[in-house]
Amino acid sequence: MAFEAKANSGNKPGWVKYVNPVFYGKGIGKFFIRRGKFIKESGREFKKVTWPDRERVFKASGVVLISVALITLFIWLVDSGFNQGLNLFFKLIK
Repeated sequence: MAFEAKANSGNKPGWVKYVNPVFYGKGIGKFFIRRGKFIKESGREFKKVTWPDRERVFKASGVVLISVALITLFIWLVDSGFNQGLNLFFKLIK
């Protein structure tokens, strides 16, 4: 046999010890500590963000809404064309 699996090999991933019920307390504590650090760091990063002014947001929203309307119109026209073509095709076959 070229390969034998050992039951207690030390090659377990780090998260495995938190799955064991004996270590639930440690895992939960580290989870909340890490999340607390993440939230604090996120707050610092949000302070660094340059937020757009109201006028720019309205202009960008308008561009998005117009784009969505035009794409919707285009898809509707193509779908209607295919529908008419298929109806004509089925009438010719009948």
